Amino acid sequence: MKKGTYTALAAGYAAAVALYLVWVRFGLPFRPLLFALPVLYLAVVSFAAARGRRSLLPVGLLLSAAGDFCGGSGLFLWQASFFAAAHVCYTVYFLRGTWFRPTALVAALVLAAVVVAVAREIVPSVALPAERVAVVVYTVLITLMCASSFFRKGKYRGWYAAGALLFLVSDAFLAWNRFVAPFGWSGVAVMTAYWSAQALLAGAFLAAYVRRSSSC
Repeated sequence: MKKGTYTALAAGYAAAVALYLVWVRFGLPFRPLLFALPVLYLAVVSFAAARGRRSLLPVGLLLSAAGDFCGGSGLFLWQASFFAAAHVCYTVYFLRGTWFRPTALVAALVLAAVVVAVAREIVPSVALPAERVAVVVYTVLITLMCASSFFRKGKYRGWYAAGALLFLVSDAFLAWNRFVAPFGWSGVAVMTAYWSAQALLAGAFLAAYVRRSSSC
């Protein structure tokens, strides 16, 4: 992937994030739309790079953008539903390019153990039954998504695994702050991990497609 292409894509994403932060700083209207803008930008660019080829990763990005809009609107269950669907898309995308490695299996088992330990602290703290069910289902789906990324083969598999892990960390921070014990730097932690996660996932996808098209 050409350095100039990387720079242009990163600049566009950074501009979308900066625009949202400025929007929030000045309390301007339509905040949920601006909140969804950075990942929506990644989705649009990914769909364009795919050039009509069927791939679920851009779909996952688009569903994530919808989840961002719902999250910015205070619609927790809708937010969780859209992100759950996004994780299904990411999981299927990863599994279509799997390569079994013992180290990946060990990493997946360690991940599952850590998630179970954290979930045992979070789930009992969820007061509403509907939200508790949503949290459990969502936890299973994001864990499967993250674990499946460990088995992805290809040049950019490390990007996918790093993005999936950061996504999981972001949601762990979010759930802990919402249901267990609020902490002052939660906003920065959640959004830094989340935006970095989506950038890595989209970046790996785009790198493969741009590299492929430039060799034609």
